[in-house]
Amino acid sequence: MAGGKGRNDPGKAIAERIRALGPCSPGSYAELARDQGALSSLCSELREFADGAGDIATGDLMNGRIDLDDENAWMLRAHLE
Repeated sequence: MAGGKGRNDPGKAIAERIRALGPCSPGSYAELARDQGALSSLCSELREFADGAGDIATGDLMNGRIDLDDENAWMLRAHLE
């Protein structure tokens, strides 16, 4: 499937692995959600820089990455509720 969704979605795989490890997991959902948010922010900065430099292709790559990071952060936060 396109867009990082489906069976090969890295965010889903990480969340499932954390759930499987339980208390032995090397991080928490809250930490991972925070990190995904930080990645999204960094990609936003990179997109702005690329767009300012006229590099539309890199800006577009960052758009996809931002969408994925935001979705992963949302998923991880949802597990906290």
